[in-house]
Order: sequence, then C-alpha cells, then structure tokens
Amino acid sequence: MLEEEMGISLKVHESPFKQALAAALGAFLTGFICLLALLYFSKGFQLTGFSIIFLSTLLTTIYEKTRKIPAIVWSVGLALLGYGFIYYLLQALK
Repeated sequence: MLEEEMGISLKVHESPFKQALAAALGAFLTGFICLLALLYFSKGFQLTGFSIIFLSTLLTTIYEKTRKIPAIVWSVGLALLGYGFIYYLLQALK
C-alpha cells in the first residue's frame, strides 16, 4: 500500500514503522535525560540539550557515512540560533 500511495519502495527506504518507533524511543530517552539534568544541574538542561544534539548528529553522520564536522557545526549552530532567538524574545516580553 505504501508503494502504491506514496511511491516509496520499502526495499530502498527503512520501514515507516521502524522510523516512528526509533523516533519515539529517541524522544522519550532525550526527555528523560534532560529531566535528570534539570534536577541535578542549574544549567544542565541547556548543556544536556546541546550535548544530545551533538551526539545525535555524530551518530547520524556515522550511520549515513557523511562528513561529520559540517553536519555537527550546522546542527549545533541552528540549535544555538533557536536558543538565542527564544532567549531574546523572552527578554523583550518581560
């Protein structure tokens, strides 16, 4: 059905169910790690968030066999940009 409706060949792509399960597992694991960091460190939530982004990008580049440094720089840079935008938006709303 997926091959007919969406034009996805299951022999080429990973099963959508496996992708959804891995995404859910990653989200729960990340949330758990961030909550633990929030309990034990004052700035642990931010540091843990950036560490998780760094490590997940590193693991993805190893799995996809792509260049590591540009991918990590882009991922962490975009995360810092989003964090800075939210920080200054909250400062402006005070």
